[in-house]
Amino acid sequence: MPTIVNRIYHSARQGLSVITLAAYVFVLATLFAVPGSALGAEASPSADNSATEANAPAQSQAAQTAPVRLFGTVEFRGELKNLPRWERIVKAERSSPTFDQDLSKFMSPASVAQWQTMLQNLRDAPILEKGRAVNNFFNRWPYKRDIEIYGVEMYWPTPAEFLRNSGMCHGYAITKFYALLKMGVPEDRMRIVALNDTIRNIGHAVLALYVDDTAYILDNVSNVIMTHDRLAHYAPVFSVNQSFLWRHVVPKAPPPPK
Repeated sequence: MPTIVNRIYHSARQGLSVITLAAYVFVLATLFAVPGSALGAEASPSADNSATEANAPAQSQAAQTAPVRLFGTVEFRGELKNLPRWERIVKAERSSPTFDQDLSKFMSPASVAQWQTMLQNLRDAPILEKGRAVNNFFNRWPYKRDIEIYGVEMYWPTPAEFLRNSGMCHGYAITKFYALLKMGVPEDRMRIVALNDTIRNIGHAVLALYVDDTAYILDNVSNVIMTHDRLAHYAPVFSVNQSFLWRHVVPKAPPPPK
């Protein structure tokens, strides 16, 4: 499969015909299956997404939202479906946004006051400054396993549920996503990324924030925001916002010239 990905990438650079590229992508769509990740087996989109996703590489489909190859991968954008855990959250937040509610139901008075101050002070701040503030603020919530809170190994919490109970890496990423939406950051500048941490050999999830032609990573394991290219041990599986799903594959390096 990496050979096919590599051919797609190099065929595009060499200006081969649309028919040739389409053939390669169709084969990739047929063979490609998303492995498990930090967000659980249910998060792996089913095969009926493949035809939509394989219509074109993300460089042509999503250049306006992500003009970078996230963690060095090739991306394929598709419809947001077959992700019931995430779709539940999107539906809930569109119906009753957590950060438009009385946050005293979910947070301590001191935290509510700090959040409101942050909203006021950063109203006109650059996106990256908002990202740093949000990352630092929500990283103060203690890490707790879903099994301890909900009695299941994997549960995607709404921001309200995370603020009330805390949670795992995906809970941090989801809450930061909606907090930044509240602060005026456009949706197409953000993605929740399910990935594999190849150093710790575990699934993980982060929030990617696209600024100045690169992606900055908001991570619950660090208050320091780094660009994606400095985190080579992160291998993304898929990413989402409220509108789209992206699959990620790592292209195989071309053989050295003879």
